[in-house]
Amino acid sequence: MLTSRTLFRSPAGERRSLSFSQSTLLLTRRLHTPLEELRINTARFLASVHEVSRLGSQPSYSAFPPAIGTSLAPPSSTLRTYLSRTLNIPPQIDELGNIFLTLPSQRPSLPSISLGGALDSPSPLPILSALEVLRTLQESPTKTSHPITFSGWSCSSGSRFPRALLGSAAWAGEVGVEEAWALREAGGEKEGRRSVKACLREAGWLGEVECSVRHGIKLGSYFEIVPSPLVPLGLATGADAWRWVSVSLRGGDALIAGARMIIAAREIAGRHGGKATAGVFDVESAGFSGTSKEVRFALHIRHPRYTGVLDIEGACTALFETIAREEGGKVVGVELVMDEPEVAFEGSAMEVVRGALDDMGEVKEGVVDRPVDAVAPSKRGVTTGVVLVQEGGAVEEWAKGAQVLLTAIVDWDRQQSAVGQVTQHGFLSM
Repeated sequence: MLTSRTLFRSPAGERRSLSFSQSTLLLTRRLHTPLEELRINTARFLASVHEVSRLGSQPSYSAFPPAIGTSLAPPSSTLRTYLSRTLNIPPQIDELGNIFLTLPSQRPSLPSISLGGALDSPSPLPILSALEVLRTLQESPTKTSHPITFSGWSCSSGSRFPRALLGSAAWAGEVGVEEAWALREAGGEKEGRRSVKACLREAGWLGEVECSVRHGIKLGSYFEIVPSPLVPLGLATGADAWRWVSVSLRGGDALIAGARMIIAAREIAGRHGGKATAGVFDVESAGFSGTSKEVRFALHIRHPRYTGVLDIEGACTALFETIAREEGGKVVGVELVMDEPEVAFEGSAMEVVRGALDDMGEVKEGVVDRPVDAVAPSKRGVTTGVVLVQEGGAVEEWAKGAQVLLTAIVDWDRQQSAVGQVTQHGFLSM
């Protein structure tokens, strides 16, 4: 009989104290097919990367060329089309263009294990890692008890529209569908910027499924794999706080003032233990011999704590006023676009990721330092496990991350099936 803590002797001989969930995981591994039979096909994964990389040179709908797999590119050239065709599963498409692909399971009435990712990530590697996990499960004779659902989130990066994580936020009820539809493209003349809804309709990804956690697929757990600048392969224990503000300047030499402000923001954030970057910088052209009088830039501030983000913003805005005066102009607006407090990932999904990493001797911990869709289900009470892979790492490193994800998902399915802990309601609250 398992108690709340169980002593386990490792191969090296030391005695370790295991929690109830860890003990259950160990027992269920012994009672089922060895996990060694489920392996990521690295060669196939590499072939997928090469195939998808050819989708990147496509015409753009706006002044900003789309990244590989951008959410609202023409359907024939998008990563989402590649995903559904590769798995041969008709996608469910909701009102924000999020797509859901579900593998068959032994008990379809159970809440889904969701494997998610951003469809407009600068790199296709996170999504393709998830795809390889799904392909491995799809072709395996070992079927999971819970349905496995791929959740592809639309408009996550904030590169085309002035809000990050739009698809997952709308699905989780943090932003209304009508409000999301009304957002317009960033950059260029305002009259030429199209709305999210117009772009969805034009691209062919305006779905009829209601974009709502209350009426959509019920989740028992959520997993994601994301890049990390610090951790080569590890577990995300949470996500940093961040804030996105739009700063507008007018008069004097606004171009020089804006450049000075961005450099100053980076230095201020560093002194506070955070980071500040600028991803959008719009300048009113004054010709080759003129001086630009109007500038707008987007400042992205990150810190492990939300209070740290606020401290950085306060110090930056005070200094921005001084810089603007020194360059003969003024700050005409500092507008909050969106922000997120820090989030801790908890529960059984995180523990199975830790166990899968432990099997590989790779138990390193870190936090996600950028907007990530995993925050939405986590804040709605769904246990969340996030695998970190070195940013810029080789395809082989991402294949190792996919293996961790695969092992964790199968372990979670078996563990929860054994102890019957998952309810039929998925999300716990709104």
